[in-house]
Amino acid sequence: MVGFIRSFFLISCLSTFLSTAPLAQNSYEPLENPPVILELYTSQNCSSCPPADRYLTELSQSSNIIAISCHVGYWNHLGWVDKLSLPECARRQRGYGRRLEGGRVFTPQMIINGNQSFVGHHKADIGFEIRKQERNEDLYRAEISYDRQNHTLTYRLPELPAGRQGVYELAVFAIKNHVREKIETGENRGRTVLYTNVALSLDYLPNWNGKAFSKTIAYPLPPDTDRLVMLGGLGDSGKIMVFGEENLTK
Repeated sequence: MVGFIRSFFLISCLSTFLSTAPLAQNSYEPLENPPVILELYTSQNCSSCPPADRYLTELSQSSNIIAISCHVGYWNHLGWVDKLSLPECARRQRGYGRRLEGGRVFTPQMIINGNQSFVGHHKADIGFEIRKQERNEDLYRAEISYDRQNHTLTYRLPELPAGRQGVYELAVFAIKNHVREKIETGENRGRTVLYTNVALSLDYLPNWNGKAFSKTIAYPLPPDTDRLVMLGGLGDSGKIMVFGEENLTK
């Protein structure tokens, strides 16, 4: 419910945009060292998830990896409450499930660059895909910055080549770098697990058409947010083609 309220708040705040200046510079050139974007859909209450959680921690040490741990809550109805779960994570995973898995969702699930799905602890398959996606020429950088004093987020999106323009879904994750949790229920009861790059919130900005664009919006952060990550997925494919990140611990 908290995430829904935040998303509603963002939509309500569209009329309070502080800046609408377009970007003066485009960005047609492919990135020299494009990052690989990993979204791990996990749960504290899944016995198969701790190996995937450890693998995400390992992968996140690489400078060319943007890793996000997104906790789902669809096991919570059993009384196995994941204190890190977000309804928005489950909704986003269901979208991936419809596009990539014939409607199926599972934990742990690793999504790579928005268009490839793997069991989250299958290291050989994931490692091979990461090496392949390191040559990705369809990834463009956005700029995001956060003003803590005014609680505003500014995002600047590049002009994409005509063949790459379309309808983009823009997701913004507020992330805490590390969370150590003692699990009290479910299949992992009694274990203490370290989670890396945990999504504290997930919100969606208005869809974008691939043209140069800049906005500043009111954007209250969850407590203890360390980083912000923006991901832009293209149309029905969901392929991540635009990203931006801001480190708030500097």
